[in-house]
Amino acid sequence: MAVCGRLATVSIGGVEIEDAHTVNLTDNAPTIDVRTFGSGVWGDWLACARDGTLTLNTYNYIAGIDPGDTTTFSVADTLRTVTGDCICSSESEAIDAKGLVEISYEFKLTGEPTGT
Repeated sequence: MAVCGRLATVSIGGVEIEDAHTVNLTDNAPTIDVRTFGSGVWGDWLACARDGTLTLNTYNYIAGIDPGDTTTFSVADTLRTVTGDCICSSESEAIDAKGLVEISYEFKLTGEPTGT
């Protein structure tokens, strides 16, 4: 898979997903508003925990992966490789006007990934 001239690979459960056309790896730290009087115009925010999601759009089903299944993931490009554990939180199918089926998977990252 090429992304802006960079090559990337994605693996789920140790199997490279060759027909993935969109991959989003999101790593964020949800914030909690803890503002009090005197916090200033923008307030005060606390980020206690991180969460991550891997969204994968492909033209074929990933064998043996259904919502609720736990597995491993790897997303690699020329700058870094992120690996870890995840749970499949959803699978959906969309069919366009030409009859082309796109399968979307969403994985919730668990544990402590490497390379982040």
